Amino acid sequence: MGLNNHILDFHTEVSKGLVPKHTLVHKFGQNLDIDTTTDPETVWSAGGLYTFPSSADTLKIISNDADDNGTGTTGALTIKVQGLDANYGLIEEDFTLNGQTAVTGSKNFIRVFRAFVTSAGSSELNEGTITINNSDDSLTLATIPALHGQTQMAVYTIPANHKAYLTSFSASMSKATPSAAIVLEMIFRKDGVKRVKQNISIDTTGSTSFIKEFKMPLPIEEKTDVYVNAKEVSQNNSGVFSNFALVLVEQSEKYQ
Repeated sequence: MGLNNHILDFHTEVSKGLVPKHTLVHKFGQNLDIDTTTDPETVWSAGGLYTFPSSADTLKIISNDADDNGTGTTGALTIKVQGLDANYGLIEEDFTLNGQTAVTGSKNFIRVFRAFVTSAGSSELNEGTITINNSDDSLTLATIPALHGQTQMAVYTIPANHKAYLTSFSASMSKATPSAAIVLEMIFRKDGVKRVKQNISIDTTGSTSFIKEFKMPLPIEEKTDVYVNAKEVSQNNSGVFSNFALVLVEQSEKYQ
């Protein structure tokens, strides 16, 4: 790809919206407290293993800080939630927060993979942890940690009529004393079957971070859940971070 004899970077052109039917997805998560007795855990800010909904439902959203309020002056005022509908089509919904009183949505989500603050008061961030549950509070789908402004979850689901291509997978950990080690697994889940597709092992006495770039990106089919679990944790209170990047391609005939 070139313009006026200059070589153009494909991923930059996708980010600029100049490659039809192609978009970039960057997912990143953190789990700051994994113990030897609780592993495996998913790399997301709520902790524990992530549970995917079996059916679409409306959302219930609440903060543990009264200042995250649409009528307030300091914390988060509004947020946007992004995910998939009952047919695995892309969907999003805007919410005005009401502090420690839950607000409910009107759209049905079968997946939630991102939420972020869209307006805020003087602190410019959410002051408390914002929790996004299903309608009866039986399942937590995402959280926005206090003072982060966005979900921290290495979890994504490929929308219907799309194919994804995994271009990178990285991880790091934090645990200074004593030394610690951890294994990260990238899992593909579809039609009731899980497959471990990538592994990373890191430790604080050697390399505390690792990144793998895919010269030949790994294809992922529509409606596949992609997420990262941490396991084989050697020390309590271990923190772990993970990132992965995808090129998402709409599957019209030309791009199949």
